[in-house]
Amino acid sequence: MFVYLYTNKILLWFTVALLFIGMITVTIILYMFVLSIIEKKRDKKREKEIENLKNTLSPYEFESTQLNAINKYFNFEEYIYSEDYVKVTKTFKDYYGFTHFVGEKWYFSCAYFLPYEDGYTLYISKNKIDINAIYLQNREETQKNICSNPEEYFEIIEQGRFKRYISKFKNMIFVKGGKYKASFTDVKQEVFDIEVSKYLVTQDLWQEIMGNNPSYFKGNKKPVECISWWDCLEFCNKLSEKYNLKPVYDLSQKDKEIFKIIHLDGEIVEESKSNFKNTEGFRLPTELEWEWFASGGQKAIDEKTFNCKYSGSNKIDEVAWYAKNFCCEDEETKGTHIVGIKKVNQLGLYGCTGNVWEWCFDIKSSIEKESRRLRGGSWYNANFDCTVLGRFFNEAKNLNYSIGFRIVRTI
Repeated sequence: MFVYLYTNKILLWFTVALLFIGMITVTIILYMFVLSIIEKKRDKKREKEIENLKNTLSPYEFESTQLNAINKYFNFEEYIYSEDYVKVTKTFKDYYGFTHFVGEKWYFSCAYFLPYEDGYTLYISKNKIDINAIYLQNREETQKNICSNPEEYFEIIEQGRFKRYISKFKNMIFVKGGKYKASFTDVKQEVFDIEVSKYLVTQDLWQEIMGNNPSYFKGNKKPVECISWWDCLEFCNKLSEKYNLKPVYDLSQKDKEIFKIIHLDGEIVEESKSNFKNTEGFRLPTELEWEWFASGGQKAIDEKTFNCKYSGSNKIDEVAWYAKNFCCEDEETKGTHIVGIKKVNQLGLYGCTGNVWEWCFDIKSSIEKESRRLRGGSWYNANFDCTVLGRFFNEAKNLNYSIGFRIVRTI
């Protein structure tokens, strides 16, 4: 009798334990199921938010907003000490890295290449000297051959703290400064850190900022042309104002062909006394800056490719649209070409050689101050005019369907 009751008691407790475990298991399964539904809804909400941002904001605004979304939704906690610093446990050296939309599944990877059209560039630098990148890679696009032997492709960076630099503006490339002797000077001169537009200024961007399109060869993604040097200054100021940056140029006397430079501290100075290191808005590059980034800058010096004849190559057809490959008698096909088609240079810049001449800030000479420098050659020119060292000029007020520009800003 005692044994029977004891056995029944054990069975009862065993049954209760099984029921309890079963209830816990069911609860966990239900919890995971509900959690997955919530996560899916959250992902859809994020995707919708991103899509709405894309549809309502300009590329530059979307760039900044997307960065906020990344910081909000993606867990950076084990990498970030503060707003300004990132902890790097082990990564690989390169000059730029790319990310995608927040809604996708990300993890840290030794990715070699990521499509960049829908992302922004993430730079991590130590005192803005060595530019190092942390890559966020989409799972489905992992390049296994590189990730299995990354040392063959990248220089390993040991653990440390790195200052974070993230461009607020889409399609702006960080260009590290340095000292070099330009082709038109006898001494080495310093170029400071700047951002340079990856592409020539396109017609759709000009239309957005200026409200018109003066170009002869129409096409949203073709470079804007038939714009004077003065028009470029006005565009730069309007773009700066749009993104709450202090404009660089005082154009209050533009009708008299007089302008001055506005420094960050509010001081307005003559052109001869200007210091672009003390500005923050968009502007035309100086000729010294143009030759530096067109030649590939410090990256090209380190790689021993700084002396390429054309921007990014010794073979002009790889990097440029010029007379031989894009100037013909057919009115429908001759002229400028869509930007971003040819090979980039060492810094990731498109079209510094060919397509359209690029206005630079500098005067032709102290005697001919009404003329400004042009660099890079155009679709209309032969290969010898499209070299990195080639120089030309035009009157600042003149318009031409072979002249465009790209923008820079000091950082």
